[in-house]
Amino acid sequence: MVDYVLVLVPMFLIISSNIVIIVSTVRSARQKLTLTESTEAGSSVANSTQRSLVAMLVTISVAFVVLKSPYFLVKFILPESVTKKPGFQFVSRKEAVYRFIMSFFTANMYVNNAVNFYLYMLSGREYRRELKMLVTRLCKRKTEVPVEKGNASTSTLSTSG
Repeated sequence: MVDYVLVLVPMFLIISSNIVIIVSTVRSARQKLTLTESTEAGSSVANSTQRSLVAMLVTISVAFVVLKSPYFLVKFILPESVTKKPGFQFVSRKEAVYRFIMSFFTANMYVNNAVNFYLYMLSGREYRRELKMLVTRLCKRKTEVPVEKGNASTSTLSTSG
């Protein structure tokens, strides 16, 4: 039961927060549109950055909910004997199908962790810019010539007769 609480509470918070973020973003955009018909360059850039950030957050959280919740839903629905039983030895075809379903949704849970990087790359302009700066700095660091240390010599002593 603790597993379900630890997953369902964050998922509820994520879904409700997404709804609040989307509603407030739409209201803000409508309000700005009605107040000023002509958009200024500064507010346009800020608006674009805000939209990009909202899109990235909503995309990441939707992926989390879509990829993680089926596992816990299936774990809740399927009999405990199937979900807790280790290994892949089955008595019936039904148990084998249940285990396949559990394995599929377990893999989806891990896919969520792997796909986050790509979702950030696709939806976050600022994230792409920061990643590009990081990679270029690392590449520049690799191409620098290492500096030789003066008077750094090593000697070994032989203990054989």
